[in-house]
Amino acid sequence: MPSRADAAALVQALDRLRDALLHRLDQLETLAAEQAARLDQSSSEREQALRERSVALEAAQARLQAELRRREQEWHDAVQQLEDDRRLLTEAWERLEHERVEGTPPPQAASPHDAASRVEHAPAAAHRQPDPVSGDDSVTREILRQFQALRGDVRRAANGPGRGRT
Repeated sequence: MPSRADAAALVQALDRLRDALLHRLDQLETLAAEQAARLDQSSSEREQALRERSVALEAAQARLQAELRRREQEWHDAVQQLEDDRRLLTEAWERLEHERVEGTPPPQAASPHDAASRVEHAPAAAHRQPDPVSGDDSVTREILRQFQALRGDVRRAANGPGRGRT
């Protein structure tokens, strides 16, 4: 049987072991608390960075959508302008054809643009002399036939398929 001295030494060793274990557990608990705090801080910092990035991306998306709408409007306006120009060119070409073939201006619709056009062309039409197209001049007839064929081609190209204009 162990003696009391041995038992006392054993108790002291066990007390030291217990104190060392408690001290080590305190150190581990402190370390764990520090790590948890770092993880909380890191995740909150990451969350904040992600929120900031999300806000920046949403702002960029809004800018891109605004740019897209602006460009679509510009494209629509340009197409409309081209259509208006095509229509005006077709009308001018028809007036030119009529004046060339008949020597007189065609009847005009009452629009401000057409009225200005008539005012510009009126003095020239008043001083024009009829074209001396002789019925026996085969060169003149051939030129007139080619011009009329070209006029038909231009009208078809200007009106395009499915435009509904003739």
